[in-house]
Amino acid sequence: MESKSKYFLEKNFIIYLIGKIASVGFSFASIPLFIKYFGIADFGRFSLLYTTFLMFLSGTTGWINQGVLRFHSMERDREAFSSEILFLTVKSAIFSNILLAGVFWYNNANLSTIILAVLAFFFACLFGVYTTELQARFKSRIVILSDILRLSCYFFIPLLIHFIKPDVLPEIAIFTGILVSFFVSFLMINDWKLPVLNRSLNRAPKWSRKIWEYGSPMSIWMFLAPTLNTSDRYLISFFLGSAVLGQYSALYDVIFKLFPQLTGPFYNIIHPMLISSHNKGDVQEFNKIMKRSSVYLMVMFIGLFLIIYLFKSFIINNYLGFSKEDTAKLEETVVPLLLGSFFWQISFLMQKRLEIANKTRFMALAMFISVSIGLLVSIYFVPKFGYLASAYSTLFSGLIYIGIITRFKFREWIQWVN
Repeated sequence: MESKSKYFLEKNFIIYLIGKIASVGFSFASIPLFIKYFGIADFGRFSLLYTTFLMFLSGTTGWINQGVLRFHSMERDREAFSSEILFLTVKSAIFSNILLAGVFWYNNANLSTIILAVLAFFFACLFGVYTTELQARFKSRIVILSDILRLSCYFFIPLLIHFIKPDVLPEIAIFTGILVSFFVSFLMINDWKLPVLNRSLNRAPKWSRKIWEYGSPMSIWMFLAPTLNTSDRYLISFFLGSAVLGQYSALYDVIFKLFPQLTGPFYNIIHPMLISSHNKGDVQEFNKIMKRSSVYLMVMFIGLFLIIYLFKSFIINNYLGFSKEDTAKLEETVVPLLLGSFFWQISFLMQKRLEIANKTRFMALAMFISVSIGLLVSIYFVPKFGYLASAYSTLFSGLIYIGIITRFKFREWIQWVN
């Protein structure tokens, strides 16, 4: 079992990593091209709307995704389980869409953008939950292929719309790409069929209550996790303007997307493996998966840190296309953003034992405290120090979160590592 588990982890990680390398190209190529063709101010406004979109998406499907990963291996009737999950997803998406539309309207998004965002959000919810179920079944190939398709649509369609009809508002062009990307990729993982709500299964809901009790605190956690980034963007936009927001958002997205793109394959693989080993009561396998994953994360971060730090001027000045004056200012945020990205990613691994132990309410409380403190820091310092304060508040809140979830009991941390 040990050898099989080891090679299973590495094999599936390689599959995910190869796919991520392909998909990450579209993700990172979109940043400088969207800035070039849509303008830095419009890119900043879009980043604000899209971050809000992703925050709602995390809160809407997070509890369902966690429930799928936690209980999928315990259910033999996969058809009934999938049908029950679909009902939960649709109901949750409809409720959240109403709130999302209200937030977009409050941010002066036009009607076309709101409609596109609402439709995209619905299929994004379906896509997220369906891919989570595929991950729980270790279907890594179809997951990564659908992700490549999604990001390629997100990359090409807005640019195609811009070249065909340049007068289309940038946010409409980009959200059209987002809608098509989630719709087509969802069809792909669902055998090119639309979802069907099947009530012919003659049994009462079996997992809905358990998933809600287990996952609802995680949904709060996932809603809060991007809140600091979202609120910081609102603060930067309010105090410094959309153009400055666009500059910070571009660099933030490069750093905070790159490391998760590398760590994503691990979390896609190790979470269902950890759940499976826990459900089987295999403590030895659980601990070995955790140890190998922590080593891999550390190695990846060191390599990433060195590359971005050594080439930070090239990335900001040449890749993103900012002036030398702006480059000098943005360079100051590179180290705190890199460290913040690392501490947040390592915390996601450190909290796995809490997730397994159903300590999700404690995790949600820890996230609320750390984000609240980070938000207060940003509110006070962003008007004085600009986006540099935002970068440090992200790092600071990550350290606070790690401190809370470990409860400052370093003996437990040492025991976990060993």
